[in-house]
Amino acid sequence: MKKSLFAMVAVGAVTLASCSSDEMAGPAINDDGNVIITAQLPTELQSRAYGDGSVAKTLHYAVYEGDNVIFASDVANSPAVVTVGDNNFTLKLNLVKGKTYDLLFWADATIGSPYTFTSSTKSVTVTYDNTGNNENRDAFFQAVKGLTVNGPVQKTVELRRPFAQVNVGTSDLDAFRAANKDITSTTMTVSGVYDTLNLLSGEASGSTTVEYTAAIPVGESFPVDATKYDYLAMNYILTGATVANSSDVQNADRELIDIDYKVTCNDGHEIDYSFTNVPIQRNYRTNIYGALLTNPANFDIEVIPGFNDEPGIDYDPIPDGKVRIGETIYDGLAEAFAAVADNGVIELSASNYDARGLTWPRDKTFTIKGLGKNYSSISNLTDNTGVNGSTMTLENLTLNVEENPYTGTCFGFIHPVDVTYNNVHVNGELHLYATGTETFNNCDFTYNPASDPNNGGRYAVWCYGSRNAVFNNCTFNNSFNAKAILVFGYETSYNRNVTVKNCKFTAAATKNNGAVEIHTESFNNASAGTIIIENSTCNDAYEMGLWHEVNNNTKATTTTFKIIVDNVTVQEGISVNPQP
Repeated sequence: MKKSLFAMVAVGAVTLASCSSDEMAGPAINDDGNVIITAQLPTELQSRAYGDGSVAKTLHYAVYEGDNVIFASDVANSPAVVTVGDNNFTLKLNLVKGKTYDLLFWADATIGSPYTFTSSTKSVTVTYDNTGNNENRDAFFQAVKGLTVNGPVQKTVELRRPFAQVNVGTSDLDAFRAANKDITSTTMTVSGVYDTLNLLSGEASGSTTVEYTAAIPVGESFPVDATKYDYLAMNYILTGATVANSSDVQNADRELIDIDYKVTCNDGHEIDYSFTNVPIQRNYRTNIYGALLTNPANFDIEVIPGFNDEPGIDYDPIPDGKVRIGETIYDGLAEAFAAVADNGVIELSASNYDARGLTWPRDKTFTIKGLGKNYSSISNLTDNTGVNGSTMTLENLTLNVEENPYTGTCFGFIHPVDVTYNNVHVNGELHLYATGTETFNNCDFTYNPASDPNNGGRYAVWCYGSRNAVFNNCTFNNSFNAKAILVFGYETSYNRNVTVKNCKFTAAATKNNGAVEIHTESFNNASAGTIIIENSTCNDAYEMGLWHEVNNNTKATTTTFKIIVDNVTVQEGISVNPQP
């Protein structure tokens, strides 16, 4: 896939260079504080009027040291932005050597922009005027976090849209007009639309109902087969309530919306549509198209990344509670599990699926894919489920672990080879038993002990039988005490290796645990493995910090595992045994 997939919507070239104290307000320092940041419009940007980025002629910016605004486009005596060319900007700044800054950028239309940039709140707010097909809503942003000036700095940033573009097209406009009918206007109604964007976190918030009304576009090419489909409507929708990775504020989770759509004809007749569970995602196009005027029950929804002509994701709605493999619809997970072939993909609808009594596939490679953790879930997972010999991928869904009256709220997949969890929410305690590696990417874990017979005594993840566990960009939230990852097991013939990168641990009540809690009473001074922790944080509820190793029977501190924190070996451990 070309680099333009996500980069192609950048706006302009922003160059931050030094100037003298006579040119601007601010500290006078030497050239060692020069900072040069460049952003430029990609050459792959398409020429269509809708989404070509040409309206973004004004750059708003802010520079922060902590929460203090140093310079900002809405603050008096800050340097002015110089427009160099089409969507090219230059900003001259002098920053202090040895200090760390956050920088925010927002580019929008000079005239007719519906956005208000406010540096004091690090946000942009939207004023909706209900006008459809409004290209002045096109805008772009970026956040540069933790920029430390230790000398001259050169850095390239890309500005991208915080919106989804939703397009509606039809293939029967000519036939419709041949019947002496025409379209006066169309109205797209969307509820729960966000109206605020935090530029630093990348998260959208607020809720309002918007009715976009306009005549059908003239002279615009529909993004899907422009020779067949005519434009009916185009609108931008602010999205991104959940940002998968705080270091990439522009990459937000997919969301589902419901759209009410109305076509008003010249004779007063109205054609009404209801599009449910429409997927939208930041910097993606969602195209709804079909013979909408003569056969409104027949339509397709396609999600295309990057606002360009790259092949996209075909989205065909799955009936609620049903499951799809390829082109075949199954009544539920039981039928799908029995039918799935090796390398098969099991797609879920926006429903909750009951896992009780299921026989999961064994000795197969397969994927279970939902529409998002707020929409697709598998519930009543209890005890342990055999998936022996399988390689599994679970993505875009929630796993709800059922309370077990004997062991509490816990569940595990028994003896898979490898398991990958992408954008998965785990509610309850998950036990790991993979003979290879279990990898968690952009996942979150919650533990609510309200119904737990152990009174909150469980962990979010128990690395019990797993050889290797990897957590990337994950969050752990325990509504009771500080218990997140436990490393433990009775089998000592193999190492247990755990890697934690870019993760955040929070708990409501304190406990003398580490975020990675290691209990070594069963290892009997045998080699146990390596714990790697990078760029991760925990709140004060974890009294022992990011990691803690102890014999939980005697409560004596042990030094069995090798511990590496932020590339520094803080505990050597004992000699490493080879993997079986």
